[in-house]
Amino acid sequence: MALPKPDVTQIVQGGQNRVKVFSKVVTEAPTGTVQFADSDLVTYLSDVGEAGASRDSQTISLFHLAQDAKLPGNSNIKDLQITEALTTAQIAIRKGQYESGAFIVFGFFDAEDDQLYGCMGFISDWGMTLSNGDVCTLTYTLSLSMDSIVCAMPV
Repeated sequence: MALPKPDVTQIVQGGQNRVKVFSKVVTEAPTGTVQFADSDLVTYLSDVGEAGASRDSQTISLFHLAQDAKLPGNSNIKDLQITEALTTAQIAIRKGQYESGAFIVFGFFDAEDDQLYGCMGFISDWGMTLSNGDVCTLTYTLSLSMDSIVCAMPV
């Protein structure tokens, strides 16, 4: 049996416009596709933390098993850490979104404009670094409520 060979052309690469991240404020949970505009691009994006979820497990003992068994439990969406280069305009926008508790949809797209991830949450934590000689950064944490948002690139 021949094992499949990896196709390196299918690997998603970040940076250099290979992955595009968009965000926009929403007033209610989306029920359809969220359409982004060109102006929704997170222009000064420098880093995105880990996206995903984690699941609890429940351990049970059964009479006829030599060892305990595990069953899947509740799933929790991981909070998402985002870092941008600091600009005075962007700190005002993100701090305003934090203070108002605004819900924000983020959409991640690969180089072929296929959606990688879509999520909705609010900024639960923000901060900035004022580095000496380096680019200053704006960091914020999105506390996610949904991670199955369908998004569309700007038309």
